[in-house]
Amino acid sequence: MTNQTLAIGAPRMWGNALFINLEVGETFSFLGHEIRLVGLSGPTCHLEVDGEPAALRVARLDLPQVVGGVRVFAADNRIVAGLTPTRESRTHLHGALTKDAFLCLSDPGRPLLDPERFTFPIDRSDGYNWHGSENSHMFAYLHSWRSHEGIDLDLHEARGGERDAVVAMEEARVVWIDTRHTKAREACILLESAADAGVYYAYQHLNAAKLKVEPGQTVRRGQRLGAIWGDNVWGHLHLNVAGYGTCPKDYTEVYGYALNFFPQLYELWHGTLAPRPPPLPSSGRVLFDRHRATTRNRKALHGYRDFLGCGWLLGDWCPADRVEGVNHFEKELDVYDSATNARLRKTLFAGSAGETTNPEDAY
Repeated sequence: MTNQTLAIGAPRMWGNALFINLEVGETFSFLGHEIRLVGLSGPTCHLEVDGEPAALRVARLDLPQVVGGVRVFAADNRIVAGLTPTRESRTHLHGALTKDAFLCLSDPGRPLLDPERFTFPIDRSDGYNWHGSENSHMFAYLHSWRSHEGIDLDLHEARGGERDAVVAMEEARVVWIDTRHTKAREACILLESAADAGVYYAYQHLNAAKLKVEPGQTVRRGQRLGAIWGDNVWGHLHLNVAGYGTCPKDYTEVYGYALNFFPQLYELWHGTLAPRPPPLPSSGRVLFDRHRATTRNRKALHGYRDFLGCGWLLGDWCPADRVEGVNHFEKELDVYDSATNARLRKTLFAGSAGETTNPEDAY
């Protein structure tokens, strides 16, 4: 195992992008430009690049902006990090954030991740189609006690089979394969980047009986790691990229020091960072907070995004960047409600760190 010597919170290169921490009022020089963090308001980081202002929401489902000649996205901020406590196994989930904001800077003339070196983590030869609207995206506010770690990719149709194989995003070494915490049916695979020592990829929910790799093996970009596990309810890949700290020992440590990689994943899928909204259906129904097996983990609670073409219009007053849902159970009745919906209350998430009040009387 590699012991990562990079100080936690120090500038971290991954591909063609640089992750940095800034305090409000602090500046950083990048490609001859001065980046200054002006302030925070909810999930939004207010920046200036050579005096040009910009407001960027933490990229839970947001794409980068080009500001003053620099492409930038907000990877995390202290307000988003403070929304939910983390369970013991996720103590350092927001550990890469050591100041007020964690930003990702890059040259707009280059991809975030070179497609000759990196690839999307699911093989597309079987016709896999990533919709990108999963409820459990990067740092999603799922409950008052949990901020989602990493990104879930829906593999409902692949569960229990061989199609839509999970693949290595880049050349890497298989550090370990852990089945001890998953009753030996599922496996979590940890890879360490061959090019960027100390960058780790955790692939969770693989079928332990259908793995294609072994610990210590070197894998190439796009090489099959295995198939997804699944039952009669749901199947998905839970993927995380970590950039700091010593090598995780097992499954319980893989969600520490997470790097926000939603823009990178989007770029690998689409080949561009331009919004590409899907065609919206002209008929049918919208399912909100019903069980993930019913909705394919699409619960329609998130704030509006151009690339999705739908969502709720929310402002900085809502740091969770989503409306409230019942979340499987109607808490007042303590029973499952098969007709659950979005809850558009004046005050959302009452009694939690995410509590917030809509300044308007409508949504």
